[in-house]
Amino acid sequence: MQDVVYLGPKGSRIDDPRLKQAANLLVSTIKFRPREIVTASRLPAALLDAADAVLQLGRPVLFSEETLATSATQLDYDRIPLVPLALARLFGDRLGAAIVLREPLAFIASLLLQKMWSRPHSSQATKTGGGWPGPRDILDLHLAAADRQDPRFIFTSACRYDRIIEAYRKALGPGLALFAYEPLFDERRLYRHAFSDLLGTAPADGEIGHENPSSEDKRLEMASRYLGRQADPQQILQFAAAWADLPDIVTQDSRLVAYAERHCMTPYAEALRATEALASRRPRADLGRRRAIG
Repeated sequence: MQDVVYLGPKGSRIDDPRLKQAANLLVSTIKFRPREIVTASRLPAALLDAADAVLQLGRPVLFSEETLATSATQLDYDRIPLVPLALARLFGDRLGAAIVLREPLAFIASLLLQKMWSRPHSSQATKTGGGWPGPRDILDLHLAAADRQDPRFIFTSACRYDRIIEAYRKALGPGLALFAYEPLFDERRLYRHAFSDLLGTAPADGEIGHENPSSEDKRLEMASRYLGRQADPQQILQFAAAWADLPDIVTQDSRLVAYAERHCMTPYAEALRATEALASRRPRADLGRRRAIG
């Protein structure tokens, strides 16, 4: 795999004298405070020009933004190797690249990948009868369609869930960690794109995320309404099962924290606990029951 660093749009120069200070700040923030990482609007230099400083840190990592598609041809691949951050260690020695994306969905995708290890199957999905084993198979739907193109061109288009997963797939050989430095979170957008990809039908904007039915019957009723009268019954069941499972991905439970700690990621485990605040933006009436079942 060609080691690459990309920290800004349109082939930003990498010889800025502020590189080392910016990179140190960026790395230390990502390592210990995932939700407080500086954004481009607050510290442009750190995100645009920290390439040279991170050369000292070790293994490959790719800092990417939505502009990578248009600027990738301007990068000097031989000159700019990349390194993974502390988060990369979550996936062990086989990790070869990490993506740091601005889109909030990248953060959710990273949690989805972690859930793939911490809880391979969803009892809740089985209970609904939809035959939806959980995050691993949700990923597989995307991974099956992704190709093996040049891993140097890992990127996501603007807040597209499927593109985030595609980026994950392109670096699966050595492994990949996804992480977002954007602290904002739009749960409805996650659901909208995820369900659009999974079932070919996008719920109306603003609907998912505002309702949190507490029974399988209610979920099925809402799934049927979102999918339309022509939807296959099995699709409705799958939709309801996935919807019951996906919200738990953004809520850090003890199993995920324990997983991080087992992999010598104490600072990251502490950060996982801190991200519990993300879940406070949605109704939580059904959360305890789903956890108990899962």
